[in-house]
Amino acid sequence: MEDKLKTYFSLVDGYSLDKPKNFSYIDESEPEEINLFKQFCPIKIAVLMRDIKYIIEEMCKKFQVKEKVLEEIKNLKNNIDNTNLSSYKWRDIDIKDLLKGDYKYLVDKVILDDDLVPDVNCYINKYDYLFVNYIFPFSLKELYFLLLERGINIIINNYFYDLKSD
Repeated sequence: MEDKLKTYFSLVDGYSLDKPKNFSYIDESEPEEINLFKQFCPIKIAVLMRDIKYIIEEMCKKFQVKEKVLEEIKNLKNNIDNTNLSSYKWRDIDIKDLLKGDYKYLVDKVILDDDLVPDVNCYINKYDYLFVNYIFPFSLKELYFLLLERGINIIINNYFYDLKSD
């Protein structure tokens, strides 16, 4: 699964502090459909990364150790069906809700572009743009979870990278 989606990691990799500043997520050697997807990504990466940045940084401040933060996130994922919200929030965004990846929640929080993802079927089935005759070999839900996980790891690494830099 991850192999067919790793080309899309560049959507969040640009947020990493240890990447070159001229980092681009567009690769001219890739098919036009892939670059089109990256340019008009139905997942609003900037919004997602902003939301997780504030939450994850608070977790990093609390635990002070990268492994403990990762362990806490793993515990939250394992207890995702527990209806209680977590204590890790930023504004009205809860990390547990982001980890659930519910379509309606992501649309309400403007993480999914509802013009490009008009219903839950477009989120859970293989994705296709309404205006392009191409079906991507993955669902947005699959991609969302991989980008979320990678984004969380980038934010954690950035936090501890900044600490070392000081």
